[in-house]
Amino acid sequence: MPGAVPVGFVGDGPPFVLGPDETLGGSPAPSPTPTPTPTPTPTPTPTPTPTPTPTPTPTPTPTPTPVADDTTPGADDTLPPATGDDTLPGNLGGIIRGTETNDSLVGSPRVDVISGLGGADTLIGDGSDDELRGDDDDDLLFGNTGQDTLDGGTALDTLYGGKDNDLLSGGSEGDLLFGNNENDTVIGGDGRDTGYGGKGNDSLRGGSADDSLFGDLGEDIVWGDQGNDTLSGGGGDDLLFGNEGGDWLFGNDSKDTIFGGEGDDIVFGGDGDDNIVGESGNDVLWGEFGRDTLSGGDGRDVFVLGTFTAPNPSNASIPLVTTTGGPDIADADLITDYRSGDLIGLSGSLRFEDLVIFQSTDARAGSTIIRNGTTGDFLAVLPGVDSRTLGRANFIAAPTRPGLATPPPSPSPTPVPTPDPSGTPTPTPTPSGTPTPTPTPTPSETPTPTPTPSGTPTPTPSGTPTPTPSVTPTPTPAINQPPIAVNDSVTTVANQTVSFNVLVNDTDADRNILNVSTFTATVNGQLEPVAGGTFRYTPNAGFTGSDSFSYSITDGNGGTAQASVTININSPPRVVVNEGIIVSKSSPVEIISVEELSATDADTPAEQLIYTLTKAPDPAKGFLQRGTSFVNIGDKFSQQDILNNIVKYTLLAPTGSDSFAFTVSDGFSNTPQSSFSITVVDSISDRTGIINDNFSGTALSDYIVGGTGNDTFLGGDGNDIIDGRAGNDSILGQAANDSLLGGTGNDVLSGGDGNDTVDGEDGNDTIDGGFNNDLLFGGDADDSLSAGEGNDTVYAGTGNDVLSGDAGDDSLYGEAGSDIVTGGVGDDTIDSGAGDDIVDGGVGRDLIDGGTGNDSVLGADGDDTVLGDDGNDTQLGGVGNDYLLGEGGSDSLLGEAGNDTLDGGDGGDSLNGGFGNDLVLGGGDNDTLFGAAGDDILGGGFGSDLLTGEAGNDFFYFETPAEGVDIISDFNVSGSDAFLFRSSNFGGFTNSGTSNDFSSIIIRNIGSAGDDIGGQEVILFEAKFDNAQAVNAALKNQKGSGQSGAFFVYLNNTFNKYLLGYDPNVSDDSLPAFDLAVLNSIPTLPGALSTVITASEFKFI
Repeated sequence: MPGAVPVGFVGDGPPFVLGPDETLGGSPAPSPTPTPTPTPTPTPTPTPTPTPTPTPTPTPTPTPTPVADDTTPGADDTLPPATGDDTLPGNLGGIIRGTETNDSLVGSPRVDVISGLGGADTLIGDGSDDELRGDDDDDLLFGNTGQDTLDGGTALDTLYGGKDNDLLSGGSEGDLLFGNNENDTVIGGDGRDTGYGGKGNDSLRGGSADDSLFGDLGEDIVWGDQGNDTLSGGGGDDLLFGNEGGDWLFGNDSKDTIFGGEGDDIVFGGDGDDNIVGESGNDVLWGEFGRDTLSGGDGRDVFVLGTFTAPNPSNASIPLVTTTGGPDIADADLITDYRSGDLIGLSGSLRFEDLVIFQSTDARAGSTIIRNGTTGDFLAVLPGVDSRTLGRANFIAAPTRPGLATPPPSPSPTPVPTPDPSGTPTPTPTPSGTPTPTPTPTPSETPTPTPTPSGTPTPTPSGTPTPTPSVTPTPTPAINQPPIAVNDSVTTVANQTVSFNVLVNDTDADRNILNVSTFTATVNGQLEPVAGGTFRYTPNAGFTGSDSFSYSITDGNGGTAQASVTININSPPRVVVNEGIIVSKSSPVEIISVEELSATDADTPAEQLIYTLTKAPDPAKGFLQRGTSFVNIGDKFSQQDILNNIVKYTLLAPTGSDSFAFTVSDGFSNTPQSSFSITVVDSISDRTGIINDNFSGTALSDYIVGGTGNDTFLGGDGNDIIDGRAGNDSILGQAANDSLLGGTGNDVLSGGDGNDTVDGEDGNDTIDGGFNNDLLFGGDADDSLSAGEGNDTVYAGTGNDVLSGDAGDDSLYGEAGSDIVTGGVGDDTIDSGAGDDIVDGGVGRDLIDGGTGNDSVLGADGDDTVLGDDGNDTQLGGVGNDYLLGEGGSDSLLGEAGNDTLDGGDGGDSLNGGFGNDLVLGGGDNDTLFGAAGDDILGGGFGSDLLTGEAGNDFFYFETPAEGVDIISDFNVSGSDAFLFRSSNFGGFTNSGTSNDFSSIIIRNIGSAGDDIGGQEVILFEAKFDNAQAVNAALKNQKGSGQSGAFFVYLNNTFNKYLLGYDPNVSDDSLPAFDLAVLNSIPTLPGALSTVITASEFKFI
C-alpha cells in the first residue's frame, strides 16, 4: 500500500540534514545497521546422461557498494533528490516509496512496505517480513531475512528471496527469480520467466509463456502452467506438473513424481525410483536410472530404454556399460499402459537385436518382460501386453523432440546491479547441466534404382502419303471447383483463451490456397483473427456455456464457402468440501464420504470428475483404496466413487496423523493441488442422539460429536476434536492442542491450554483462545473473539465482530462487517477488512490496515504504521513515532505525540502533526495541513493546499514547481520558518554555505537600466503584477537577466497578497513561470517584504 512520502524524508526521524551545520530536529540518529549477508544456495546435483537439461548462464553475485549520487552532505540521515540514483534508508520501518527514476531503497529491521515506482530500482528488505514492489521498469529486489513478499511488477525484474519462507511474483514480462533459502513460493507470471527454488521445499509456478523453472534442493512442487516450459526438480523427492504446452521435464535426483499434462512432452526421470505420467499428447518418457513407473496416458507415446557408457578406470579402451534396468526383475521399469500406437525407444548403444522379449510365467503372467541379452539386465515390464505383438516395428531410436515440444531454452539471467547499502544477498549458483543424449542416427539414403535397359529398336516402316492435317481444337478451360468448408467445434475453460485454425478441415478440389474472407462477431467473448485461418478467442470473465460465429472462405478464383464454429466454454471443477477424516485406532477403516470430500462442476457429471492422487498416504501409517484396488500416486477415482462409498482409508499404525494430495479434472482443466487430512484419535464418542448432553472426554485424544441440543463438552487431557453441531453449545478444550467446532447456534468455546484451533461457524459465538498460540475463526454472524495469551491468529469472518488480541504478537483480521478490533499488548498486525471499523492498536509497535470503509484507527502506544485504504478514515497515531497514511478518500489524520509522518494520499484530507517534529504531506487533491507544536515539514503535494505551521521553526516543502498554488497562512509568525525545495526540480540550487552561495535582491527599479539581478537567486518585487507570467516578462528585460532560474516574490494585483513563484529561465519568457504559494502573513506595507524574506529562508534537498 504505497504512500506519497518523498524519497529522503523517511529515516530515523529528525534531524533532517540540509547542509553544513544545518539540521532540522533533535540530535542526529545513528546510521542504519547494514543487512547481514544471506547464506548462498549450494549447486544442485547434476542429472546423469542422457537428460538434456539446459545449462543456465551463471548468475553474478551482487556486491553492495556505496552509491554516491544525489546525497546532501552531512552526517546521519540522508535526504536524496528525486532524480538520479537515490538511496533511502528506512530506519523506522513502514512505508517507503521511490520516485519515477532509478532508486535504491533500503528497509529497516521492522516490517517494511517498499515500492520502487518508475525507474530501474534496487529494493532491499532487512530483518522482518517485508513487502517489496518493483512496479515499473527493470528492478532488482532483495528480501534478505524474514518471510518476505516480492513483486517485480512490469518489465524484466530480478528477485532474490534470501533467508526464510518468501513469496516471489515476477509480474509481467520475463523475470529472473531466486527463492534462495527455506521454503519459498516462486510465481513467474506473464512472460518467459526463469525461476530457481534454492534450498528448502519450494513451490514454483511458471504462469503464461515459455518458462524455465529449477527446484534445486529440497522436495519441490513445480508447475509449468501455460506455454512450452522447462522444469527441473533438482535434489529431493519432487512433484512436477507440465500442464499446458509441449514441455521438457527433468526429475533429476531422488524419487520424483512427474505429470506431463497437455501437449507433446519430453520427460526425464533421472536418478531414483520415479513415477512418470505423460497424460494427454504424444509424449516421450525416459525413466533413466532407478525402478521407474511409466504411464503414457492419451496419445501415441514413446517409452525409452537404453544403455549408458562411462570411462573404465581399470581399462580405458573398454568403457563401463550400465542400463536403465538392473540384474533383478524389480529393477526394471514398469510401463503400465503400453497400447497400440505406442513405441519403445532405444537409446545409447542398445539395439533391437540386443533385446530378449518374452512372456512371464510366474505371478506376473500376462506381462511382457524385456531384457538386455548382452548384459542380462531386466529393462521393462509391460503388464497386460502379449509379447508376440512386439516386433521390430514397435521399437525406434529414442527421439528427443516429439511433436510440438520445444527444446529447453538456456536462461541468461539479467546482470545484477550493485545495491546500496545492504549486505550481499543470497547468490544462486549455476545449476549443473546434464550431458546431451546420444543423437538419433541419420538413416541411410535410399539407393538409386537401376535404370531399365533399352529394348531392341523397331525398324522404320515405309513412308506413307502425308494426310491432310486436322484443325487442332481449342482446349476447354477447367471449371474451378468451389471449396468445401466444414463446421468446427472448439472447447476451452472459463477465463481461459483458446487458439484454433478453422481451415484445418476445409478442403479445395483444385488445391487452391484457402483464406478466410469474412467472419461474424461472437457474443460471449472476444474473437481476434491472427493469421492463416487462426483465431484467438477469450471468453468474457466468468462466462460458461457456448458461443459461436460463422466465417466464409475463398479459393482466390471466385470459389467461396461458409461454415460455423461452435465454442464450448467449460465450467472448471471446484473442490467444495475438503474436511478430512477422523480415524479411530479401534476402528481403523474409514469411508470417505461426500460430507468430507466433494468436488463439483456445473457441466460435468460426477462419474467424469476425476481425482488424481499426487501424494499418497505414508505407507507406514496407512493406505487408500477404491473398492479393493489400492490407490497410489497417479491412480484415479471419481466423485461418483465417493458417492458410492467405495473410497476408503485403512489405518495401519497409530503413530500420528496422515494425509494425501490430489487434483480434480473434468477432462479439460484441473484444480490446484489440495491436501486431504487424516487425523488419528484414540476414541470416537458419537453423542448425536442425546439432547442437551453433558460429557467429558478421556485423558487420551477424543473425537466428540454433539447433536441437536444445547450440549456441554469438556475435552480433558489429550489432543481432542469436539464438534458441537446444532444447538447453543458450551465447549472447553482444556489441556493439549484441541480443535473445537461450534456448528450452528450461539456457542461458547474456550481452547484452554495448548495451541488450539477454534471455529465458531454459524451463530453469534463467544470464543476464547486461552493460553499459547491459538488459531481462531469467528465464522458467520456477530462474534466475540478473545485471543488470550500467546501469539495468536484470529479471523473474525462475516458479521459485526469484536476482536481482542490480548497479550502477545497477534495477527487479527476483521474481514467483512463493521468490527471493533483491539490489539492489546504486543507488536500486532491488524487488518480490519471491509466495513466501518474501530481499531485500537494497544501497546506495542503495530501494523494496522483499516481496509475499505470509513474506519477509525488509534495506534496508541508504540511506533505504529497505520494504513487507511479506501474510505474516509480517521487516524490517530497516539504515543510514539508513527506513520499514518490515509490513502484513498477524504481522511483526517492526527499524529499526536512523537515525531510522526503523515501522508494524506488521494482525496481532500485534513492532517495535524500534533506534538513533535513531524513530516506532514498532503498527497493529491486540496488538503489542509497543520504542523502544530514542534519543528515540522509541511508539503501540500498536488492541489491547492492550506498550510499552517503553527508553533516551531517549520519548513514549507515544494517537490515540483507545477504541483499547485498553496496558501501559507503563518510564514515566520510563530517561529523562524523557511522554504524547502527539491534541488533537482528547482534549477539544481544548493544551500548557502556550499559551493554556490544563494543570494537575494530587492528590485525597486524595474527595467534594463534598473537594478542588476545578475547572479541573484531570489528576486523580491515590492511592485504589483497581475500574475507570474507578467513577472516572467519583467525578469526577461531586467538588467543582468540570464538563463539560470530564480525564485521571485511579488504583490498580486488581484489578491493584494504577496506570492512566491519560480522562473526556470529568467531570460526566456516563452517558458512558463510558476506561482508556488500565497503568503498570507506578510504585510503589504512598503519595506515589510525585505524584513520577512531573505535568501537564508530558502533551503534545498
